Amino acid sequence: MVRARARYRLVTVFAVVCFCLPGRSDEPERAKESNAPASLEADATWPWNITAQDHTYLEQLLRDTWDYIDTFISDETGLPYDSNVSRDKTNTTNVGLYLAAVSVACELGYVTEDHAIGRVTAILDSLDRFDHWHRLYNNWLSADGAPLEAYPGPNNISDYNKLPAGLMAVRQAFPSLAERCTAFLDEIPWELFHENDSERIYFEFDVAAQKMMNPIHFFRGEDKILGHLLMIGSGKVPASTWDAH
Repeated sequence: MVRARARYRLVTVFAVVCFCLPGRSDEPERAKESNAPASLEADATWPWNITAQDHTYLEQLLRDTWDYIDTFISDETGLPYDSNVSRDKTNTTNVGLYLAAVSVACELGYVTEDHAIGRVTAILDSLDRFDHWHRLYNNWLSADGAPLEAYPGPNNISDYNKLPAGLMAVRQAFPSLAERCTAFLDEIPWELFHENDSERIYFEFDVAAQKMMNPIHFFRGEDKILGHLLMIGSGKVPASTWDAH
């Protein structure tokens, strides 16, 4: 049985297998560039040297993982459940990683573009209804959309940062959604996370109180660092802050 937070791990599996599995369309070209044979032979370079059996296994693993990810979705909001046994809530991490996964699934031909755009549109419509502070949301949201009101308390950027990252993947994959995604991303007040005097970054925020909390210097190896990267990429936080962490 797949339990709580397993969706995070499954989407990670989906991403890793996508990276490891050689694509059929570009396999001959890649083989030519590396002087490796187009077929999966022992003297080819990785990942082109995996056996046909391994290739088949990875393809099936990829498809089975996606089928799970795309099954446990709320009919009311389009938001992914936290897991198959935790259907009353979801996390912004789940939402962001699902947005990235559905973009890849469409590219792989697992779903049609209409299906993918429908899934993304339902999520964006639901996020419009939830209380937010300039597109900052509580980490935990009701999967079925009730309640919609923001609740007080700290929310961690390590949970939130996958949401804008997923929207960036959607914007790249589906031009018809680019304008809507860009408007969402542009509204995020990344500049508020930056403490000018110390170059520290606030890693928590309270949506209900509309305030930042707990500035620190990030460790490069932790997942909060994605948030810092997005801040700099937005142009709202100086790139020079990177070297302070």
